[in-house]
Amino acid sequence: MLKEKAERPTVTRRVRAGEMMSQGASDRDVIEALQLSRQTVHRYRKLFEAGGVDAIQALGVGGKTSRR
Repeated sequence: MLKEKAERPTVTRRVRAGEMMSQGASDRDVIEALQLSRQTVHRYRKLFEAGGVDAIQALGVGGKTSRR
C-alpha cells in the first residue's frame, strides 16, 4: 500500500530542504546534504521565499493518478 504523502521520501527531503533554508542554509548546503539537483533546490528556494516551508510541502508528489 502507498505511504501517506508526508511519509514519502521525496516529501521528507523536500520538507528537510525547507527547514534547512529557514535556518539560513545556502543552496549549496542543501544540494550537498540532501543530494538534490541545483534546479530542484532553486525551485524549492523560490517556493520557500514566496510561502515558507508550507509552500514547499504543498507540492504534489508527482506521478499518474491510479485508475482504480
